[in-house]
Amino acid sequence: MTIPLVERAEELKLEDLSQINLSQSQAYNASLFKEHLSSSFDYPRVLLSLKGGGKTVVARKALNSHIQENQESLPVMLVYKQNNRSEILDYNKLATPGQWGEKRLEILKKSSTKELMKRASAIVYDDAHYRFEAVADGREEPQRFLKELKEILEKAKKDTSTIILSENSLGVYSEQVNIEGLDDILAKCGQFSYEKWLNSNFEEKIEYQNSINYHACSEISPLKECEWSNAFYTYGIHVETPIDKILFRINPAPRAVVKFAKTFSPEREIDIEMFNEKTMEIKY
Repeated sequence: MTIPLVERAEELKLEDLSQINLSQSQAYNASLFKEHLSSSFDYPRVLLSLKGGGKTVVARKALNSHIQENQESLPVMLVYKQNNRSEILDYNKLATPGQWGEKRLEILKKSSTKELMKRASAIVYDDAHYRFEAVADGREEPQRFLKELKEILEKAKKDTSTIILSENSLGVYSEQVNIEGLDDILAKCGQFSYEKWLNSNFEEKIEYQNSINYHACSEISPLKECEWSNAFYTYGIHVETPIDKILFRINPAPRAVVKFAKTFSPEREIDIEMFNEKTMEIKY
């Protein structure tokens, strides 16, 4: 079975996702992810990864295992949409009907988005950086976004496992997104507000540093070169050496493999001569 060359992992069908074998690094990240899903913290966990770094694939794989291993769990995943909002990912993309089971499937089918958010045992908030960028660009109402962030914090306080995924530290948006109360929310998520830091005196800086929950934030480890090269085989593609080494040094994100393969599609055997001919067309 050939896996479609889809750049955004939330668009992959579950059966296609199941064909992707995680690398050692990704499997380790998935195990940490599952641990977060099953743990009770009174604050969100923020996981950072480079653009196209495979965080959504890892999240969906971890959620699928979590759903199968925890029969009472009811996790939801929020993904970014072009309407500048985050919406619940179709439950059929997280697990099969058999994996969900009749009881949970009935809840998922009958519940509204608002009801699902209330009942969720875990929330995975993907691509949070896009929401911050939408506010910064004026494409989203700041107060609506702030309200959503506060609701997520409140859910975390009530023992709902909450994980926020982003390709950037959320603190970098503090200057662009001028919302009262945002700095305190970022601190609870282990994020540093540069705007608040720059506008504080020495005593305030010390107090602010002590208010940041550094345990809340961690980074998803990137792929090693050999793992990245193996991603070509996942999609049934063979590239002649040293093409893979060159590409890895340009962009080590897994999504770059898909972008590269799409440039040569439907070819599955890519040699140096073909690479040289299409060098200017390759999107990294």
